Amino acid sequence: DWILRRLRKRHGAALLVAGVSLGGNALMRWAEEAGATAAQTAVAVASICSPIDLAAAGAAIDRGFNKQVYARRFLRTMIPKALRKLQQHPGLFAGDALR
Repeated sequence: DWILRRLRKRHGAALLVAGVSLGGNALMRWAEEAGATAAQTAVAVASICSPIDLAAAGAAIDRGFNKQVYARRFLRTMIPKALRKLQQHPGLFAGDALR
């Protein structure tokens, strides 16, 4: 919600928002939880290749080949990016959980 509201405020134009994979899942969840108020931020949302069962997708990523390759690489790149964002926007989330 934070990033979508920020983009809307910065550009002032209607947002057409798409999310891919886990981002698509998060976007759909946001739209569902926001309900009718989502239209104040985004006029349309789309989800591409998103897991419907997030718990099952997370469990699949955390075993076998996926755990050895994908999960390790994903976390290795994601954590530093998240910490840089936290420096830019202090208080956005609890960074201690990533360290």
